[in-house]
Amino acid sequence: MQTVPKSYLLGFVRTATLIIAVGALLTAAAFYFAPGERVVSYADSFKLIAELNRVLVMRSLALFFFTLLLMIAGVVIISIAYSHRVAGPLHKLGMHARKIASGDLAETVRLRKGDVIHALADDMNKLSGRYRDLLGTLEIKTRELAAVMDDSGSTAPPRGETARTGEISERIDEIKELLNQIRL
Repeated sequence: MQTVPKSYLLGFVRTATLIIAVGALLTAAAFYFAPGERVVSYADSFKLIAELNRVLVMRSLALFFFTLLLMIAGVVIISIAYSHRVAGPLHKLGMHARKIASGDLAETVRLRKGDVIHALADDMNKLSGRYRDLLGTLEIKTRELAAVMDDSGSTAPPRGETARTGEISERIDEIKELLNQIRL
């Protein structure tokens, strides 16, 4: 049974690719819409080329670092979002396990629709439900046994049977006490 869906990695790669593409488009738009200057003479054109070279290098570095910063921020945000989809449900499962350990079997784990560990949560819900049903059945059986013992005690059994009935009733009380202690 797989706890992380196969589409998890595909979604991560798709989102990272989208961020890189947006960064490249922003860089291309910055170069396309950069202001142009007119050249008057050859001397001015060489000065302009030297200045454009310097400006181009500086702007390219600035755009590169801006795009790099944008990509890093995007990857960090995506990583946090995807880890939240895994860590949040694991935290809920841990809280539910602590409640089961303290004896509270009434609650079930409820996860968001997109969480990746639904199978584990369902198994934990089945476990607590089955344990709750078993405890209920044991309590019913204990009550039935006690009722039978009470009925047999009211018919005035022979003297040796009375001691036996008292012993069985005592055992039933011990079973009830153990059931209260067994609760996780």
